[in-house]
Amino acid sequence: MSLEEHLIANTAAIEANTAIQTKVLAALNSGSGKPAAKAADKPADQKEPAAKPAAKPAAKPAAKPKGPTEDDLRKCFGPYLGGATDKAEKARLNATIKPILEHFGAAKITEIAADDWAAAIAYGNVLVEAFADGGIDAAEEVTFDFMNEEEAKGGEEEEDDVL
Repeated sequence: MSLEEHLIANTAAIEANTAIQTKVLAALNSGSGKPAAKAADKPADQKEPAAKPAAKPAAKPAAKPKGPTEDDLRKCFGPYLGGATDKAEKARLNATIKPILEHFGAAKITEIAADDWAAAIAYGNVLVEAFADGGIDAAEEVTFDFMNEEEAKGGEEEEDDVL
Protein backbone atom coordinates (compact mmCIF):
# COMPACT_ATOMS: atom_id res chain seq x y z
CA MET A 1 0.00 0.00 0.00
CA SER A 2 1.40 3.36 -0.99
CA LEU A 3 1.44 6.50 1.10
CA GLU A 4 -1.37 7.98 -0.98
CA GLU A 5 -3.58 4.94 -0.36
CA HIS A 6 -2.91 5.20 3.40
CA LEU A 7 -3.87 8.89 3.37
CA ILE A 8 -7.12 8.16 1.49
CA ALA A 9 -8.04 5.38 3.95
CA ASN A 10 -7.16 7.58 6.91
CA THR A 11 -9.23 10.48 5.53
CA ALA A 12 -12.24 8.18 5.03
CA ALA A 13 -11.91 6.92 8.61
CA ILE A 14 -11.73 10.48 9.95
CA GLU A 15 -14.81 11.49 7.93
CA ALA A 16 -16.75 8.49 9.25
CA ASN A 17 -15.67 9.28 12.80
CA THR A 18 -16.65 12.94 12.37
CA ALA A 19 -20.10 11.90 11.09
CA ILE A 20 -20.63 9.68 14.14
CA GLN A 21 -19.48 12.40 16.53
CA THR A 22 -21.77 14.90 14.80
CA LYS A 23 -24.75 12.54 15.31
CA VAL A 24 -23.91 12.07 18.97
CA LEU A 25 -23.42 15.78 19.53
CA ALA A 26 -26.70 16.61 17.78
CA ALA A 27 -28.50 14.03 19.91
CA LEU A 28 -27.04 15.46 23.08
CA ASN A 29 -27.98 19.01 22.07
CA SER A 30 -31.53 17.99 21.19
CA GLY A 31 -31.95 16.17 24.48
CA SER A 32 -33.60 13.17 22.85
CA GLY A 33 -30.74 10.80 23.53
CA LYS A 34 -31.09 9.38 19.99
CA PRO A 35 -28.79 10.36 17.14
CA ALA A 36 -30.26 12.92 14.77
CA ALA A 37 -30.87 11.74 11.20
CA LYS A 38 -29.92 15.07 9.59
CA ALA A 39 -26.34 14.93 10.80
CA ALA A 40 -25.69 11.66 8.94
CA ASP A 41 -27.11 13.01 5.67
CA LYS A 42 -24.64 15.88 5.41
CA PRO A 43 -21.21 15.34 3.94
CA ALA A 44 -18.38 15.60 6.45
CA ASP A 45 -16.73 18.51 4.62
CA GLN A 46 -19.87 20.69 4.88
CA LYS A 47 -19.80 22.91 7.94
CA GLU A 48 -22.57 22.72 10.50
CA PRO A 49 -24.20 25.99 11.48
CA ALA A 50 -23.24 27.05 14.96
CA ALA A 51 -25.42 25.41 17.57
CA LYS A 52 -27.75 27.73 19.41
CA PRO A 53 -26.72 28.30 23.00
CA ALA A 54 -28.74 26.53 25.63
CA ALA A 55 -31.51 28.37 27.39
CA LYS A 56 -30.41 31.24 29.59
CA PRO A 57 -29.09 30.10 32.94
CA ALA A 58 -31.36 30.57 35.90
CA ALA A 59 -31.29 33.95 37.53
CA LYS A 60 -28.51 34.49 40.02
CA PRO A 61 -29.52 33.77 43.59
CA ALA A 62 -30.26 36.78 45.68
CA ALA A 63 -27.24 38.39 47.23
CA LYS A 64 -26.41 37.20 50.70
CA PRO A 65 -27.72 39.62 53.29
CA LYS A 66 -25.05 41.87 54.74
CA GLY A 67 -26.19 41.53 58.34
CA PRO A 68 -27.01 38.52 60.45
CA THR A 69 -29.95 36.32 59.54
CA GLU A 70 -32.63 34.67 61.63
CA ASP A 71 -30.63 31.48 61.23
CA ASP A 72 -27.64 33.21 62.88
CA LEU A 73 -29.95 34.26 65.70
CA ARG A 74 -31.11 30.67 66.16
CA LYS A 75 -27.51 29.39 66.09
CA CYS A 76 -26.58 31.80 68.87
CA PHE A 77 -29.45 31.17 71.25
CA GLY A 78 -30.54 27.65 70.27
CA PRO A 79 -27.69 25.69 71.83
CA TYR A 80 -27.72 27.96 74.88
CA LEU A 81 -31.41 27.45 75.58
CA GLY A 82 -31.34 23.83 74.44
CA GLY A 83 -28.57 22.93 76.89
CA ALA A 84 -30.90 22.65 79.88
CA THR A 85 -30.98 19.25 81.54
CA ASP A 86 -34.25 19.70 83.45
CA LYS A 87 -37.25 22.05 83.72
CA ALA A 88 -35.78 24.08 86.57
CA GLU A 89 -32.57 24.74 84.66
CA LYS A 90 -34.54 25.60 81.52
CA ALA A 91 -36.58 28.13 83.51
CA ARG A 92 -33.35 29.68 84.84
CA LEU A 93 -31.87 29.91 81.33
CA ASN A 94 -35.08 31.46 79.99
CA ALA A 95 -34.90 34.02 82.82
CA THR A 96 -31.42 35.09 81.65
CA ILE A 97 -32.88 35.85 78.21
CA LYS A 98 -35.74 38.01 79.56
CA PRO A 99 -33.69 41.25 79.79
CA ILE A 100 -32.74 40.85 76.12
CA LEU A 101 -36.36 40.24 75.13
CA GLU A 102 -37.52 43.23 77.17
CA HIS A 103 -34.84 45.45 75.68
CA PHE A 104 -36.05 44.64 72.15
CA GLY A 105 -39.74 44.47 73.06
CA ALA A 106 -40.22 40.87 71.96
CA ALA A 107 -41.85 37.85 73.56
CA LYS A 108 -39.54 35.35 71.82
CA ILE A 109 -36.03 35.56 70.40
CA THR A 110 -37.34 34.96 66.88
CA GLU A 111 -39.71 37.92 67.25
CA ILE A 112 -36.84 40.42 67.60
CA ALA A 113 -36.84 42.87 64.67
CA ALA A 114 -34.34 42.07 61.92
CA ASP A 115 -32.58 45.42 62.41
CA ASP A 116 -31.76 44.38 65.98
CA TRP A 117 -30.43 40.89 65.27
CA ALA A 118 -26.76 41.94 65.41
CA ALA A 119 -27.24 43.49 68.85
CA ALA A 120 -29.28 40.52 70.08
CA ILE A 121 -26.57 38.13 68.92
CA ALA A 122 -23.92 40.23 70.69
CA TYR A 123 -25.95 40.05 73.91
CA GLY A 124 -26.47 36.34 73.37
CA ASN A 125 -22.74 35.81 72.92
CA VAL A 126 -22.13 37.46 76.30
CA LEU A 127 -24.56 35.00 77.91
CA VAL A 128 -23.08 32.02 76.08
CA GLU A 129 -19.57 33.00 77.10
CA ALA A 130 -20.57 33.46 80.75
CA PHE A 131 -22.41 30.13 80.70
CA ALA A 132 -19.37 28.39 79.17
CA ASP A 133 -17.08 29.90 81.81
CA GLY A 134 -19.19 29.38 84.92
CA GLY A 135 -22.43 27.61 84.12
CA ILE A 136 -25.90 28.92 84.74
CA ASP A 137 -24.90 30.78 87.90
CA ALA A 138 -22.49 32.92 85.86
CA ALA A 139 -25.11 33.48 83.15
CA GLU A 140 -27.58 34.71 85.78
CA GLU A 141 -25.06 37.30 86.96
CA VAL A 142 -24.71 38.92 83.52
CA THR A 143 -26.12 42.42 83.25
CA PHE A 144 -26.53 44.20 79.96
CA ASP A 145 -26.48 47.81 81.06
CA PHE A 146 -22.76 48.03 80.28
CA MET A 147 -23.24 47.46 76.55
CA ASN A 148 -24.19 50.28 74.25
CA GLU A 149 -25.60 49.83 70.75
CA GLU A 150 -22.22 50.38 69.03
CA GLU A 151 -20.59 47.60 71.08
CA ALA A 152 -23.51 45.29 70.41
CA LYS A 153 -23.03 45.74 66.66
CA GLY A 154 -19.36 44.89 67.01
CA GLY A 155 -18.02 48.44 66.84
CA GLU A 156 -15.57 50.12 69.13
CA GLU A 157 -16.39 50.97 72.71
CA GLU A 158 -17.23 54.53 73.52
CA GLU A 159 -14.61 56.38 75.51
CA ASP A 160 -15.36 56.94 79.15
CA ASP A 161 -15.67 60.56 80.18
CA VAL A 162 -14.12 59.69 83.53
CA LEU A 163 -10.53 60.01 82.34
